[in-house]
Amino acid sequence: MGTLCFGYYESLFFAKARPMTTLLERAIDQLRKCSPAEQDTIAALILEEIADDTRWEEAFAASLPQIEKLAEEVRAKIRSGQTRDMRIEDL
Repeated sequence: MGTLCFGYYESLFFAKARPMTTLLERAIDQLRKCSPAEQDTIAALILEEIADDTRWEEAFAASLPQIEKLAEEVRAKIRSGQTRDMRIEDL
């Protein structure tokens, strides 16, 4: 049983670690040739991009209930005949 537990926790621990892509490895190799200041600048840009993606994903996930509610309202209006087909020329 200890082996199973260790395997379970080991998989959780290592689940976040993924091998880098070849392209990312090439970029890191090039960064090693840069000055420490340039490395820090590029690292800050990468980290900010990752943080921005995380914020967007969290905001989108938080808005899903509202989006689902709006979608259901639209489906209800379609079912009840409260909508009509429109062409771009009709706008």
